Amino acid sequence: MYSPKNGRQTTFVYSPDVYKDLVPKDHFLYKVNELVDFSFVNEECRDLYSEKIGRPVTNTPEIMFRSAFVQNHYDYSDREMEEHARFHLTVKWFLGFNIEDSSYDHSALGDFRNRLGEQKWKDIFFKILKQVEDAGFVTGDEYVDATHVIANIAIPNTIDLVRQGIKKTMNEIKKVDSTLYEELGGDKTANDEKKVYKLSPGEKESKLVEVVKKAREICSNTENLEGEITERVQELKRILNENIEEKEGSIQKKEGKTKDRIVSLVDTDARHGAKSDKKKFTGFKVNSIMSKDGFIKNINATPGNTYDGDPLIPLLPSETASRPSKVSKCARQHPFPKFPHPPAPPPHKREEPPWSGDLSCTRPSGPL
Repeated sequence: MYSPKNGRQTTFVYSPDVYKDLVPKDHFLYKVNELVDFSFVNEECRDLYSEKIGRPVTNTPEIMFRSAFVQNHYDYSDREMEEHARFHLTVKWFLGFNIEDSSYDHSALGDFRNRLGEQKWKDIFFKILKQVEDAGFVTGDEYVDATHVIANIAIPNTIDLVRQGIKKTMNEIKKVDSTLYEELGGDKTANDEKKVYKLSPGEKESKLVEVVKKAREICSNTENLEGEITERVQELKRILNENIEEKEGSIQKKEGKTKDRIVSLVDTDARHGAKSDKKKFTGFKVNSIMSKDGFIKNINATPGNTYDGDPLIPLLPSETASRPSKVSKCARQHPFPKFPHPPAPPPHKREEPPWSGDLSCTRPSGPL
């Protein structure tokens, strides 16, 4: 039920007086609180909650967006944000909690983002950003940079990738045509999980031929089916085209690399990328536009094989669409130049100490 409180009930400890003495006025969050108005967020998000059903909202949209502001500025995870909202005095004051309040569970942050949705999040974000910029917090040149993010997937070999495509396609066939599902091998085909790493080189070649023939058989027998099965079949065909070729009638792995090939069906958006000749990864690039004093003004994610300069234009229009641009200069961080390896240092030569020479010691005769 949407009924945000106008103010928190005062308890035995009068928080405003305590905060007044302890929160430093030169702190960044204190300055933001004085110059930026977050109160409009509650009204902007009213339609996301029921007016009559459910419990009253305790973690109001304003509190959640203030939390998001702190998270973005200090680069806190959801769990770190929960801890700071509970124990960090200035953060607690900025969010509007009493000193004795226990704040919220970290899951409330993710729930609020999901409830809000990407577009509404951006709309509110840019309204707050405009206030922050008008207040003089955002100054200097702006930069575009990309950070690579590793995809949370196991990278399959060619045989396993084809088997992923077969399994997803067979599962869709089972939903619409159980007879065809059994004709194509049923569960045995869909759940082929024989460990490839245990096979000898010759067995791997035979297994590759086997799964490719089965994939082609599935594709040829599903041409007349409609619905989601069509997407799965096209996905399977793409995997075959990107990874398999025939030479002299023999099925084998393609030697050349396809530029934008699917890496895994667990995450079809992930791609092989590289930050340098030696630093390669599989996943995504998070592209951000940031002011010189550290404010991130826009962000998006692209596949790992995206050239770092490509997201610049998509970042700028959405960043400037809701307000006049004050950008005077925008630059992209240059990739590291390639330098030749320095010559190996000469082998360390041991220097003799000034007292080197005959340091032998003769044991005196007689009892000690």
